[in-house]
Amino acid sequence: MVTYEGSVESRGDLLKGVQAIGVNVISFSPVGLPLEALYMDLVKESR
Repeated sequence: MVTYEGSVESRGDLLKGVQAIGVNVISFSPVGLPLEALYMDLVKESR
C-alpha cells in the first residue's frame, strides 16, 4: 500500500504517472477526506 498526502487536485496526475511507468494499480481511493475538501467537492458538484 502507498499513501499519498498531496493535494486533491493532483491525484489524477499521480495515478496517470504511476500507470505510465508500468505499475498495475488495483485500487485507488482516498483513505480519509478532510471536511474542507469534502465541502469544496460538494459545492463544485452543485454548480
